[in-house]
Amino acid sequence: MASFVLSGCGADRPSGIANQLDCFPQPSRAWIARTGTASDSAAARGATGGATLKAATIYVDRSASMMGYIAGATTMDRPFQDVIGTFPASLAEMGVETRFRAFGRTVTPPVRDGAALLKPEHYACASRDDEACESHIDDVLKIVEGQRDQMAIIVTDLWFSNSSVDTSALAALQPSLREILKDRAISVYGIAAPFNGKIYDLPAGQGQLGSMPYAGTHPLYVLVIGPDADVRAFDTRLQRSGSPAIAAGVAERGSWKRAIFTAAPTNEAELAAKPLSDGSSPLFRAGSSEVFNGLAVQQFTYNPDLDRPGAAKGNSATFPTWSGPDPSLFIPHSVWQGPTQLRVRVWRRRDNQCTSRSWIELNNLAGDWPRVEPGGKVDFHLEPGLVRQTFRQEGTYVLTGEMRRLSVMQDNPQTAWMKQWSLPMVGGNYVAPSGPMFPTLNINEFGRILQDALADTTEAQSRPVTGFTVMVHSAD
Repeated sequence: MASFVLSGCGADRPSGIANQLDCFPQPSRAWIARTGTASDSAAARGATGGATLKAATIYVDRSASMMGYIAGATTMDRPFQDVIGTFPASLAEMGVETRFRAFGRTVTPPVRDGAALLKPEHYACASRDDEACESHIDDVLKIVEGQRDQMAIIVTDLWFSNSSVDTSALAALQPSLREILKDRAISVYGIAAPFNGKIYDLPAGQGQLGSMPYAGTHPLYVLVIGPDADVRAFDTRLQRSGSPAIAAGVAERGSWKRAIFTAAPTNEAELAAKPLSDGSSPLFRAGSSEVFNGLAVQQFTYNPDLDRPGAAKGNSATFPTWSGPDPSLFIPHSVWQGPTQLRVRVWRRRDNQCTSRSWIELNNLAGDWPRVEPGGKVDFHLEPGLVRQTFRQEGTYVLTGEMRRLSVMQDNPQTAWMKQWSLPMVGGNYVAPSGPMFPTLNINEFGRILQDALADTTEAQSRPVTGFTVMVHSAD
């Protein structure tokens, strides 16, 4: 069957995916499969809320413990140096200029060259008032909070002392994280890095802190914060990094750990051109999916004449169905798991113009779809009664299903590695590591706070995280 639904646009049909999407109701666009070029897909992303990245800043933790990553580096394994040295080139490939800022007791002014950040003296803590004697990542996040059109990259050991946790200093990060996650993503990379130096703020019982020299492997963390599309684009760039170690680390089975926190975890590239099964009913027949060059929307025709008493309908005929959420539709490493609920919306076309105003929304499709717990699925069936009730008037319709994430599950599988990398504690004392790596104190708490911030944002926005869009033509 030929494409029928947008023929009314005639010679005025728009060019470019971004403009073509304007022909659909705005909420339905997120679930339309793109089949065009990369540049067209980028334009479509921009048309649906993507940001244009203007600048990037690499914030480097200058606390004294960071010196261990400099001293521990080898010729082949030097992630701290590779991050400082090669990230600007990856950002330049995205057309973004980079500045460096260090943070300790204060946050330094931005500079173009990060070479000074690789000098050991930059991390000296000789007296209590030295910059390197404290590390205020909270000040960095407050700065980043207001920079919506920029990318921030934070290089740190993410070592939060028990005193920070006990005084709620770690929890004080949550307001900034919550604000950032309203419209941006936070990607956390964990790197098992060579280390040779002192580890500070070790719990020594009775509220006391100590330090100890350590030579071996110790986690280094990189936080990438920015618009969703740009955070994902940067991750792709890193897979082609000039540093072989970075490229291998972020590869599909690489050694770098990862967790991406975002309110929009859908991978648009995985959207199916045919999200519903075709069915076999002569009343409701599947047709072409191509509506524009570069856009695919599954299409069906409904024939009311065949749905009247006495008409042969085929008792064994099936109608289209959809099942979700589908884990393959989410960005790899994204923290997407949580309770969801389906909502189905319907629009009928009222004119032949290619604008979002060309559609009038009808009442939500009747249905009592329950809350779906993590790991579960909901099945949507276009049953004969729903079809008859919804599409009885001749015309063209858009049918969109939205799986709204109601919250974010704790103990999320994508953050399990943070628990594994967290230093064990017994009775206020740390437990000496038995493995090849000295873990991070309270990194599991940081992961929990990120999950809580994402849950707060998710509950406030009730944003769909996956769904489907199809078109139905009803005619005799």
